[in-house]
Amino acid sequence: MEFELFLHGTPKGQDLWGKEEDRNYFTGFYNGSQDEQQFLIETRPSNKKCYYHYLVYKNMADSDGRSGAYFGLSIRLDVYCKNYANIYRILDYLYNSFVLSKILNVDGNRLRYAVYSFKEADDVAKVMEQTAIQLFQKGFKKEDFQPASDFPTPAGNTVKANLYECTQENVLAALKKYGKVAMSPFYPTRKEQTLEQQHQAQLQDMQKRCTVQIQSEREKADSEKAELRNQVAAEKKNVERIQADVQNQIAQATQDLQAKSQQLQQSLTQRESEAQKLNAEIARLKKRVDESQHSETVSKLVATIKDPINKLSQTMGHMFPDSDAPAASAMSRPSKSKSKQQETTPIGKNVPLINFFLLVCVILLLLWALFIKGPAADKTNMEKQAEPATEQPVTQPEQSQPMLEQSQPIPSEKSDTDEPAGQGDEQVSVDM
Repeated sequence: MEFELFLHGTPKGQDLWGKEEDRNYFTGFYNGSQDEQQFLIETRPSNKKCYYHYLVYKNMADSDGRSGAYFGLSIRLDVYCKNYANIYRILDYLYNSFVLSKILNVDGNRLRYAVYSFKEADDVAKVMEQTAIQLFQKGFKKEDFQPASDFPTPAGNTVKANLYECTQENVLAALKKYGKVAMSPFYPTRKEQTLEQQHQAQLQDMQKRCTVQIQSEREKADSEKAELRNQVAAEKKNVERIQADVQNQIAQATQDLQAKSQQLQQSLTQRESEAQKLNAEIARLKKRVDESQHSETVSKLVATIKDPINKLSQTMGHMFPDSDAPAASAMSRPSKSKSKQQETTPIGKNVPLINFFLLVCVILLLLWALFIKGPAADKTNMEKQAEPATEQPVTQPEQSQPMLEQSQPIPSEKSDTDEPAGQGDEQVSVDM
């Protein structure tokens, strides 16, 4: 019987201790598995060998501390050993007695290579090999082996089972069918697998129901979302319509305000023009009123001195009966007065002079009334009656015209025959 021991793994890259003829075969175990511990049995009809592997993957690091490393301890036989349990015990003993603390060290919650290559642990590996041979010779019987050529080519699948639930019969049957079997004390038992399957079935059923419910809720949410989207679109259109209406109303109101503003501006301009015209008319009427008041004053003054002049003329006529007619008649008929002046007495010759003197006095009195007393009285009256021009009553200029006409002295027309003085009232004509 042929017996070979191999150490393989990744202390710093893939490495192998043992015969080099199987190096390529052992590189296939660096596969990133997460099994904490695995006992793998594999038959190879190509070389008619049977391999028993003790593999560690989980929480492994190489000598530099990088995660993802693995360690393998393998035995190669040229026969198949039915008593796989004893082989597992031998490998487990070698691992715990020689590998730990010499090739692998515990680094917290993981294992880390203590060597950079298996050549550094060559002495340890040789001791392990001798110990394994001795244990192998003592722990097996002849009937535990059978030829390795009885197994077909592996189908490629790996059967996994809990180490303590397996038997020699079902392991042999799995090897004949698949060519390899993986066992581990950390794999779930059949009971645990059943519970796991039930749990998975329940989980799948729950997932299915949840998926249906989620799909229903999603469809409902999609429907509500579409409805809300339609409502938002309708509200958006409504808002746009309202905004357009408001903008149109604002534009219309702006146009109306501008039109009214233009109308008001035109009306204001027209009113200002009319006000200017009214102010001009008021000034003109005021001037006419002032002129009317002055004329009325003159008329009153003339009316006041009219009677004294007439009486004076009568008195002078009685005092000088042989004298000519008053100066007014003399002035109106100079040709006749000249003929009579040659016949008057010396006193009668002075009557025209007296009349002329009286006329000068009257004219001076009228000038004093017009230019001195009249404006002062008008100013006093205007200060007392100072009010806005629009509220003062305006005297109609037409009413002052009759007064002026009434106040005009009526010139006396004498006949060509001289009338003796004292036979009638003599009137003085004053031309203003």
